[in-house]
Amino acid sequence: MTDTTDDFTIEDAEPVTDQEPIWKRILYAVVLLILFAIAETVLWVLTALQIIWVPLTGGPNKAIADFGKTLADWTRNAVAYLTGAAADKPFPWADTNS
Repeated sequence: MTDTTDDFTIEDAEPVTDQEPIWKRILYAVVLLILFAIAETVLWVLTALQIIWVPLTGGPNKAIADFGKTLADWTRNAVAYLTGAAADKPFPWADTNS
């Protein structure tokens, strides 16, 4: 999925209609689930950093917030692929030129 706009909905995703071999989809799913677990750990770290940052500076860290948005977009795309709501694979297989 290459559309990462704020108004994206699952209805906008291309449905799974390709003839990708099931073993390939399972392999992608296993890798994505591992990456999803890593993303959850990253989320914990980002949250802890932001919790420390806000009281010290009086506002959120923009870099952490921006990365959080990117992480949210990736997790949405990964979940859409994993659940069959979209045929497009997320990063690292997504076409970043679109």
